[in-house]
Amino acid sequence: MQTSFRYEMDVTHVRNSWKTSINRQNSSRRNMKLLLKGLHDQIHQLEDGGNAVPMATVARHHRLGRLTEILDDVIDILKTLRRAIKSSETNSDSVVWGNIANMAAEISQGSSQLLDASNKLPNPSETDGHAIEQSLIDIHTAIEDILKQLRSLTEEGRRCTDNQLREMFGNPRLHPRTVDALQRKLPERYIRDIPDAMREPMIGEDNGL
Repeated sequence: MQTSFRYEMDVTHVRNSWKTSINRQNSSRRNMKLLLKGLHDQIHQLEDGGNAVPMATVARHHRLGRLTEILDDVIDILKTLRRAIKSSETNSDSVVWGNIANMAAEISQGSSQLLDASNKLPNPSETDGHAIEQSLIDIHTAIEDILKQLRSLTEEGRRCTDNQLREMFGNPRLHPRTVDALQRKLPERYIRDIPDAMREPMIGEDNGL
C-alpha cells in the first residue's frame, strides 16, 4: 500500500509540475517574444539610421529589470522540472528523462549567457551606436536560442506523457485509486495504454466484498 501510494503521489506531482511548467513556459515565451520583437525593431532602426541612435527608443528596450523578470521565469521553470525529474526518476535508463535533463541544462546555460549579455549592455548616454547595436544583437540571438530550446522542451515533455508514462515510473503496478486519479486529472490519451492487468485489486476485491 505504501509503495502504491508513493507512485500515486509521484504521478500526481509530475502531472501538476509539468502542467504548471508548460503554462509558465507559454507565458514566458510570450513575454520573451515581445521583448524579442522590440529588440528586432530596434536593430532595424539602428541599421536604417547608422550611428544616429534614437536614445529614447534604446532606453525603452533595454530595461534590465524586465529582462531579468523574464529570465527568472525561465529559471523557475527549470527548477520545477528538475524537482519533478529528481523525485520521480525510478528508471535511471529512461531516455525521456535524460533528454529533458539535457535540455534543461542547455536552457540554463543559455539563460546565464543572456544575463551576461544584458549586464554588459552599454548605457545609451555613454557610448556610440555601434556598441549598442552589437549588444542588442547578442541579446536578440540569445533570446532566440532560448525560445527554440523551450519549444523543444515542451514538445519532448508532451511526447513523454503521451508515449512513455509507465516508463517514467518503472512500469509499476498501479493501485485503483491511482488509476482513478489519473483518469480524473489527465486526458484519456495519457492513460489509455495502461492495461487492466496492471491494476492492483484492493483488499477484499477478489472476494467480491
